[in-house]
Amino acid sequence: MSNSGQLPRRPAPDVADIPAPSDGTPTPAATAQVIAQDGSVIAAGAIGGPVLGALAHASSPRLVFGVVGVVALGLAAAVVLTPSRKHTPQNGTLRQALRQPAVRVGAWLTVLPAMYFGVAGVLVPLRLDELGLGATGVAVVFLCAAAVEAAGSPLVGRLSDRFGRLLPLRAGLGGVLGGCLLLPLPGRAVLLGVVVVFAAAMSGMLMTPASALLSDGAEASGLPQGLAFGLFNLAWAAGQGIGSAGGSRFAESVGDTASYLAVAVLSAATLAVLIVRAPTGVR
Repeated sequence: MSNSGQLPRRPAPDVADIPAPSDGTPTPAATAQVIAQDGSVIAAGAIGGPVLGALAHASSPRLVFGVVGVVALGLAAAVVLTPSRKHTPQNGTLRQALRQPAVRVGAWLTVLPAMYFGVAGVLVPLRLDELGLGATGVAVVFLCAAAVEAAGSPLVGRLSDRFGRLLPLRAGLGGVLGGCLLLPLPGRAVLLGVVVVFAAAMSGMLMTPASALLSDGAEASGLPQGLAFGLFNLAWAAGQGIGSAGGSRFAESVGDTASYLAVAVLSAATLAVLIVRAPTGVR
């Protein structure tokens, strides 16, 4: 149903009942579910940095990051060698796409969780270390968080396709808000670890519907999906960089709590907008 209330409400179709096109591309109704298949891997990688750090601490930084570089080169080679499918060319421009509310909202809702993960990825390992948890323990906490988030991504995608983007978006914003408010509180490593895993599971709900919104807006404006995915990567990288660099500097100046509260304020404001009046084109 449109946000203006001018169209009658009708039940959303089940993704399983929608036939896929013969060329293998996803139907519009199944966009988020398809994105979630890749999003679970992206989500795991987004908060998996401390795991690599623990491996480097236990063995050799040169060895660990050398292996990461080799794997990245292998993936790049696989992409280059993968044959492309024939598709109808799209002539939309990035300027046209940015006029779509779905693209702008999707980009911001990609930046926001990336900021959160950037802040938490820097401050949480330091706090766990202060509470007496070693590098291996930190790695276990983030490995559990990555596993829970990756496992939940396909379910979020299915919910987003069946009931609309707003439900998981609001839940994910609530998760970011809750995580920012809870992470500064625990005085024991075990409790902080539990909060990290819970917050990762909830805040990770944002990524799949946000990227689906970008895809929806790109399709509406005729922008090729490859460029839409590039915009998603740009938004994520911007948020991650702001969260990591800005959050750590802010924490040094005024404390960890202030860094979390800054992200919490942005999350609360965004959640309020989506609850009071969702932007046009966001359902």
